[in-house]
Amino acid sequence: MKKLLAIITVLAMVLSLGTGPAFAWDPGPLVDGPSSEPSPPNPPLQEDIGDSTVTTTVSPTYTVTIPKNIPVSYDSTTEVAASLTPSHMVLDPGKKVAVYVKSDNAIGEVFRLINKNDDTSYATYNILKSDKNEKVQTGGVIAEFETGDETPYIFYVKPLSWDTVTSTGTYEDTLTFSLAYVNK
Repeated sequence: MKKLLAIITVLAMVLSLGTGPAFAWDPGPLVDGPSSEPSPPNPPLQEDIGDSTVTTTVSPTYTVTIPKNIPVSYDSTTEVAASLTPSHMVLDPGKKVAVYVKSDNAIGEVFRLINKNDDTSYATYNILKSDKNEKVQTGGVIAEFETGDETPYIFYVKPLSWDTVTSTGTYEDTLTFSLAYVNK
């Protein structure tokens, strides 16, 4: 008898856990007047309505990939093509990215490849813009990019003279490219 009473008590307790108040939203009548179209449901209570604003901030961003190495052939005066490759160009309106090039071994528009073991032995070259008609001076602008530019900018290294080469060895010049965020 005690077991039966215990089971009934436990069953009553379990059943009482599932009971409680239930709330529902009344959508209102489905037909309004002579139309057979359903009417829109009543809106939820005013305190249930709110606004959300989705925002983000985009700062200017840009990448320009420069060539790692630009090999030229000894005793050749043939131009060698190289490229600057823009990507992720998202700029403020009225702005652009200017790319400058300089060398500590250059004088004006004449750049020099200097022998690593004998700095009196060197070869000269120019840097030409993409049309091959305009020479770039050391510290000058070689290219400019705007929002959305993704096309590589081709420029040329044109050896001028090998007459001042007086010794064997490796000849090199370091070109330093710098970017500036400027007005158009």
